[in-house]
Amino acid sequence: MTDQASRHSIQTHSHHLDNSPEILMDAPIGFFMSTPKGRFLSVNQSLARMSGYNTPKELIGLITDTGSQFYTDPADMKAFHRLLEIHGYVVDFECQLRHRNGSAYWTSTSARVIKDASGTIVHYQGFITDIDSSKKLEKSLRESERRFSKIFKASPTPQVISDIRTGKFIDVNDRWADMLGYTREALIGRTSDELGIWVDAEERKRIGARLQHQGSFKDEPVEFRTREGHSVMTLCSGVTIELLGREVMLLMIYDETERHQASQEQKRLQDQLNHSQKMESIGHLAGGVAHEFNNMLNVILGYSELLLEEIEPSEPLYNSLKEIHNAARRSADIARQLQAFARKQTIAPGVLDLNGTIESIMKMLRCLIREEIELAWFPGSDIWPVRMDPSQINQILTNLCLNACDAISENGRIVIETKKYSFTQSFCLNHPEYIPGDYVLLGISDDGCGMKKEIFSHLFEPFFTTKGEGAGSGLGLSTVYGMVKQNNGFINVSSETEKGTSVSIYLPRYEAEIISAKTKAETERKVPRGQGELVLVVEDESAILKLAVEMLENLEYRVLPAISPSVAMLLATKHLGKISLLITDVVMPEMSGRELADQLQASCPDLKTLFMSGYTSDVIAHRGVIDEVINFIPKPFSIRELAIKVHDVLQQAR
Repeated sequence: MTDQASRHSIQTHSHHLDNSPEILMDAPIGFFMSTPKGRFLSVNQSLARMSGYNTPKELIGLITDTGSQFYTDPADMKAFHRLLEIHGYVVDFECQLRHRNGSAYWTSTSARVIKDASGTIVHYQGFITDIDSSKKLEKSLRESERRFSKIFKASPTPQVISDIRTGKFIDVNDRWADMLGYTREALIGRTSDELGIWVDAEERKRIGARLQHQGSFKDEPVEFRTREGHSVMTLCSGVTIELLGREVMLLMIYDETERHQASQEQKRLQDQLNHSQKMESIGHLAGGVAHEFNNMLNVILGYSELLLEEIEPSEPLYNSLKEIHNAARRSADIARQLQAFARKQTIAPGVLDLNGTIESIMKMLRCLIREEIELAWFPGSDIWPVRMDPSQINQILTNLCLNACDAISENGRIVIETKKYSFTQSFCLNHPEYIPGDYVLLGISDDGCGMKKEIFSHLFEPFFTTKGEGAGSGLGLSTVYGMVKQNNGFINVSSETEKGTSVSIYLPRYEAEIISAKTKAETERKVPRGQGELVLVVEDESAILKLAVEMLENLEYRVLPAISPSVAMLLATKHLGKISLLITDVVMPEMSGRELADQLQASCPDLKTLFMSGYTSDVIAHRGVIDEVINFIPKPFSIRELAIKVHDVLQQAR
């Protein structure tokens, strides 16, 4: 209704209000007069009856000045009065009013303001019509239509509504459109003959005739043609339904191709499960081997380091010992890679400035790649802190830079960059590969050969590689993926053949101050020595135990060696209150290092503990992440690392 028509309607009603009040009191629709605040001054019998009251007087007596007993929602009252104040009239204002029995019913109200000679609003006059029945019917129809539409569109089975005679599509669900490779918009309004969807065009006519004759059919084999020309074998069922007064055809299609795909998917999942179980077994084996390997390496590194301190650099044996030590160090790096693959690498995350961490390893990265390849570094400004083990940043960049290097045949460029990124919930709805939140991007891109699309589905699978036999293990990207996931990040890869590849790693922002990278003075920190403190060392590997004792005694500590937890308990009893520090392996017979520490601290609450291990254990780590309150030193360790760690733990306040 236009404003002019609305105003005319109100004026017409008002004319009757002013001149024929006796007629209004007997009118079949509700009539009222009220104060500007909502208090009824006069109502007719129809409004009283509509509201559940016997007489108009009863209704007026119960309504307050706020109108709260009449309106179910005070906001409706405010909106109604606001419209009257702004426009001077209201037409067909729909809202729910409260019946005397407490129930709500729908009404339509038309009203206007009455002013005195000075322009002051004196009261409101209006009519109220009960539209509850029509509203409920309308709601029921809408709900029925909504349910059918929702079921139709959301059905996992392809469905289509079409004209029986012409085959013109009236509506289709997304599953039907997807099956044929069209959009809904491209199908609706067009005929199946135009699109050539039926492989046998006569089949559609035969099915249409059967529907008109029988009203339905079930499980008819029908061959359809997709937009790309592929054949799809289906089983079709159909029924005639009435839509907008005409008979139409509703087809439900069962895609036999889907069943085949489901079978293939089941096989793929079974293969994936078998592969996962195989990888888990390999992981246990690799982790166990790395654990034993680290123990032996610790002995080699420790004794070679002790000997290097005793021999002058000018002596002939010095260089040989140095080579042994360096080889053991390189072997320790291999063990760490093996643990990373097996997800048995124990990490100790810290709050990092990613730019500073990357800057500290750029020299090493430049040594890894060929001279003809440029390595460019673009640090982002004011990036947020991240929480991660810095050694994992090293491993990620090493793996990705080596991959990029292999993708570049001759001259080329590798770019490392960092940036801040924030992804909103609405953005991620349209980009499911992203996760909402604040992130720091670590990007590594190259201008190498790129990858074909079919490679992407296998990209992070262990042992998958595009390199020739013996040229790659296929562990690099799998290890990177595991590390990123372990730190609650995510990774996206984009690539184009002959143009290059970009790997984007998003690490979640950490709300804390950055712990500054170690300064040169800190890295050259003088090896701290003990002051005769008594240290209890528990290690079930005799060679490691002997080495630890020699290292600690060399550092001027007094040492109680224990080959097992039970021996440690006896020694602790004999030296009750005199032991300053417990150094214990984590995984041991009899009991774990954590259980041993708990038992000893029950009688010696001031006893400090340092755990050592070359293997992840749930005893001290959750998913390989060391708790911040746990003192831990990974195997293999040097005498310098042990000296600093022991000194720092002893200095901690309990």
